[in-house]
Amino acid sequence: MVDSEALWREALYGPSGFFTRGEVPADHFRTAPLVGPELAEALLVLLDRVDFALGRPARLDFVDVGAGGGELAGAVRSSATGSLAARLVVTAVDVGPARSVPGVRWRSTLPGSVRGLLVGHEWLDAVPCPLVTGPLSHPWLDRWWPVGEGERAEIGEPRDAAWADAVSRVARGAALAVDYGHVRADRVAGRYVAGTFAAYRGGRRVEPVFDGTCDLTAHVALDACAEAAGGEWVLVSQRDALAALGLVGKVDMAGPAGGSAGSGTASESGPTDRPGSPGGSGSSGRPASAGLAGGSGKPGSTSGSGTAARFGAASGAGIAGEVGAASRPGSAGGSGGAGRTGPGAGAGLAWLAAAERASRIAELRAEGGLGSFGWLLHGVGVPVSSLVPPLPPWRP
Repeated sequence: MVDSEALWREALYGPSGFFTRGEVPADHFRTAPLVGPELAEALLVLLDRVDFALGRPARLDFVDVGAGGGELAGAVRSSATGSLAARLVVTAVDVGPARSVPGVRWRSTLPGSVRGLLVGHEWLDAVPCPLVTGPLSHPWLDRWWPVGEGERAEIGEPRDAAWADAVSRVARGAALAVDYGHVRADRVAGRYVAGTFAAYRGGRRVEPVFDGTCDLTAHVALDACAEAAGGEWVLVSQRDALAALGLVGKVDMAGPAGGSAGSGTASESGPTDRPGSPGGSGSSGRPASAGLAGGSGKPGSTSGSGTAARFGAASGAGIAGEVGAASRPGSAGGSGGAGRTGPGAGAGLAWLAAAERASRIAELRAEGGLGSFGWLLHGVGVPVSSLVPPLPPWRP
């Protein structure tokens, strides 16, 4: 029998493996940290709530597991301000070569103890696991992913163990896994009978090969990971989580008037002496069965989810409509825009900046794309209800 897990591991993490030799996900598919600084800003709001729950300790950790090129860790470090910035220690964990990112510590293994927030952003999907074809009886499959004749699946035990280990490193604070995945209800319903194992190279999906030339990945059974790690947890969509952290991205569609910028984003909260209220009290940490719609492709990849030019209901970011010529500053007079000078120029540039920001938020929250990623949040010595309000469980 072919040991697919060992082949997968060697292809990614062996001496000549895809990640070992220095490849970074950013070169092969689009991830949320590459969209812009907004994800880091939202995580700083979450980190601030953790910080408040811990009593504003002298040292506060932010640990990025599977850090790749350090984009997320670097953005969190550079976006932190005030007292939080002075106390914040940012650590990137990755098996690849250490990167030079200002203010970020690098290591190849998980730290022994974390007091703060540990994040695994698109980490678990790159944890190799056995690839199987049914019929097959196996304790994990029987519990989480029953397979019939000719059906393919991935046995998620290595991901469960990896996540349980990561959560166990948090002495107090929170652990967050962000990934594309599925839950038992959808697996049992037959939505993933072909499995989800896939490969990417240079921004395109390619035929999987175990030779170290491509990124190998599979959707994550986040519900199984949650149960393996235990404790109090919630599993929600990125779309809902970002809104709960104040990232909704609204812009005044009329454009600036009378020299006013006339634009902005809603609830742009950041570290303060007291964090913004998460808006509710207490969920049980045990979500109802729910799932993620999607096939076996990588959601939000370079060819995928959201563009920088579109706004509207389909984008899913709370934008009131399309940004069109009629609403752009300067459009009524014909030319308006980047080259204009005078009192209205600053307002126009501010409006454009707000529109671009709203577009990035729309991409992060787009249904069927990055917004459909799962957020698995564990509280460790910190009630989950103090970090996020009650939210709908992760649904297809």
